[in-house]
Amino acid sequence: MTKHASLTKALDKTKNINQAATVFERIKKAQDKNPDDHDLWELRIRALRRLGENLPPKHTGQGGARGAGLPIDRRQAYKARLVAGVQPKRFERILKEWRKTGERPKVQLFLKMARKDRGEDPAILVEKLQAALGDLKDALAGTPANVKALASAERAIGKLDLDNSKLGKERARQRRDRDRAKKAAAGGSKKKSTKKKSKKKTR
Repeated sequence: MTKHASLTKALDKTKNINQAATVFERIKKAQDKNPDDHDLWELRIRALRRLGENLPPKHTGQGGARGAGLPIDRRQAYKARLVAGVQPKRFERILKEWRKTGERPKVQLFLKMARKDRGEDPAILVEKLQAALGDLKDALAGTPANVKALASAERAIGKLDLDNSKLGKERARQRRDRDRAKKAAAGGSKKKSTKKKSKKKTR
């Protein structure tokens, strides 16, 4: 990205977690000042990925990431690890599609993708909860109190509205974005084919 050559160069030179965190903060500040700059949004996602690539094995002690002597907090470390876990080819392909369509790069898509790959997708978790409740019913249904508690838990899980949740709305928006991108790509290919046909006719 020649537009932000100094930031891109600094990111490429990072060799450890401290350097990656410093560059991430530089990019974040620049992006906060220019929220409509899509190149900075892409750089911010790349910097988050670089953070994840430089993180040590997951800290299991007290105090989260900062408690482990890292320059980022636990939540940021979790996101960085998720983005770093997306396959390189897949990562680059999505960014390339966004550049083509002029869309703003969104870290949420990479987080959702990585969570799904790790079995952390909410829909999958709900299915696991329901299966676990079935097992608990068989094991703990001996007393009225247990039966009542399990029935309440089952009703609560059944009321979860994934479609109208923040994640569900984000999914719907992403589907619309993908559909628009496909239509734009299809329209571009049709234009190319008609140009080729018109050139043949003129010859």
